[in-house]
Amino acid sequence: MKISLKFKAVAVVLLFVAVLSAGIVLISYNTYTQAFNRHYQTLAVSIAKSTATAVDKEKVEKITSELLRIYNRFWYERGEAPDFGSFSDTDWDKYYQQFDPVTSMPEYAEIWQLLDQLRIDNNVVSLYLGYTDLKTMKDLYVVDASADTRCMPGDWDDADEEYAARIAADKYDIPAFITNTEEYGWLCSATAPLITKDGRVIGTALVDISMNEIMENRMQFLVKLTLITLAAAAVMVIIILILVNKAVIHPINLLNDAASSFVSGKKGSDTDGVSKISKLNIQTGDEMEKLSKSIKKMEEELNTYITELTAVTAEKERISAELDVAQNIQSSMLPYIFPAFPDRQEFDIYASMTPAKEVGGDFYDFFMVDDQHLAVVVADVSGKGVPAALFMVIAKTLIKGSTVPDKDLGAVFTEVNNLLCESNSEGLFVTAFEGVLNLVTGEFHFVNAGHELPYICKKGSRFEAYKIRAGFVLAGMEDMRYRAGKITLEEGDKLFEYTDGVTEATNSSNELYGMERLGRILNKNFALPPQELVHAVKENVDSFTGEAGQFDDITMLCLEYKKRMILPE
Repeated sequence: MKISLKFKAVAVVLLFVAVLSAGIVLISYNTYTQAFNRHYQTLAVSIAKSTATAVDKEKVEKITSELLRIYNRFWYERGEAPDFGSFSDTDWDKYYQQFDPVTSMPEYAEIWQLLDQLRIDNNVVSLYLGYTDLKTMKDLYVVDASADTRCMPGDWDDADEEYAARIAADKYDIPAFITNTEEYGWLCSATAPLITKDGRVIGTALVDISMNEIMENRMQFLVKLTLITLAAAAVMVIIILILVNKAVIHPINLLNDAASSFVSGKKGSDTDGVSKISKLNIQTGDEMEKLSKSIKKMEEELNTYITELTAVTAEKERISAELDVAQNIQSSMLPYIFPAFPDRQEFDIYASMTPAKEVGGDFYDFFMVDDQHLAVVVADVSGKGVPAALFMVIAKTLIKGSTVPDKDLGAVFTEVNNLLCESNSEGLFVTAFEGVLNLVTGEFHFVNAGHELPYICKKGSRFEAYKIRAGFVLAGMEDMRYRAGKITLEEGDKLFEYTDGVTEATNSSNELYGMERLGRILNKNFALPPQELVHAVKENVDSFTGEAGQFDDITMLCLEYKKRMILPE
């Protein structure tokens, strides 16, 4: 599913603003919370220290001594901590009655009144004096002036091991801390040591400040902050989207519409004949404006290119049509009807030429010099395309015209060479092989002008490259003399001739096909008639080159001397 740029822009902006808003809310809320926590912790420590300073240490020590006397007696008499969970109201009354001597002390009443007044004046929940008994690991309540649940002398809590260890090490600088319990809610607590004039610590002053109200305020602050941030974020999103739409989305839509119009129409013309691209008037002062100008320039260059390309295409089509005609003409100049001599039983012949371009420079030919002599020609003009094809026509015509009965083939090539040199302004040359077979005797006279070695297959044997001396190429130099050679073919012998397009064919790894592969495929199919043998070689070459394709003309000719011609008596 394709997603529009506008949708993506909205999604990105919303994500950015959401992350930014969440960050602002979290940072603001965290800053607010830490500030109030520090304030209450500082206040709690200050009240605890003020209380520790205000109380009379001698009176507190006297109260604590009486309390410990009763507590130790009760504790050591039992030998274990009492199970207050099983106490009835009567048991509690008896337990607390033991500490009546403490609550009856005038010092107790005086200290309690002082703590109660300090609690009221500082608006705290609890303000009390305590003592940690390290032997029994209990925190004892000495005087408690809490507002709600008041602990009486004799009440105790299990001492915190870490707290007790600090006291045992005379470390009373315990920082204020904040707790949240189901029973008391949010409390900020702090302690301060009660130090006598002679430097002894006789207990601690403890204070609990309720933070329930500030916690409610903090939640209200969070809600208000979130609402304000969301409102600001919504405004920010709207503003950003308007700016993005104006600066990016709208110009891109204009460019897209103009480009689509250009693609769908010949030149992107509007109803008034003027292209939408040329009508673009994007003035954003940024890359969008530069892109608009670049597209306008691109349109001008494309229109020019299209005009030129149309002309070039028309010219190429004209040339292609002419090349098709030239190809047909060239093909018609080569023997292409097989069997070529259906009424002749003495031989079988087949040839093919596959040009690398529309027209090629290779050619083959075979014709009857007279009733008992068959001439075969295979040649390769240097270069490719039209020049080579035209030169091929000249060379083919001269060779065929010069080959007459009883004329030495060396003299034929000598004559043709001089004629080709006279009209060779392009510096082309021809490699050629011509042979004339006497159908009566089997004598095969041949001449080679720099061409590939022919393959000869004796009946019942194998194809072998027939090593003959190659003369100089035709049209390479004037007054060159060529010498003809001669071999005798027996009934059933075959001759295979070709151009270098076969042996020099290359595959995608740039390997040459070579004479060795040619020899193998010939001997693999030596028993086939000429036409099938030529097709087998062509298929093998095509399989070897694969995707590399053909880069040179490929021409092949195969002649089989089937039986001697018998002259009439």
